[in-house]
Amino acid sequence: MHMFRVSKTLLFLSVFVLKFLLSADRIIAMTPAEVASAEYWANEGSTVAQLNLADVYYEGKGVGQSFESALKWYQMAADQGDESAKGKISQMRRDAEID
Repeated sequence: MHMFRVSKTLLFLSVFVLKFLLSADRIIAMTPAEVASAEYWANEGSTVAQLNLADVYYEGKGVGQSFESALKWYQMAADQGDESAKGKISQMRRDAEID
């Protein structure tokens, strides 16, 4: 069971890294299945998944644009020490997209 979970994690992360590298604007649209998978892994603590979810909610790519949802996922990544997430939260505050 543990090996299966590790394999699924690696597959998930590989798909996001590949989509990121192939994306011209670096923000990718997610299908509903990808959103569900990303939410699972984000809740498990994956900062990659948290940042990807935050980005798609921030831009509204494949999901409805939601600054509140973007903030939730950026904050989870920031709480784990991710500096890019901290910067994005600061930018959102400067741009008055959040309180």
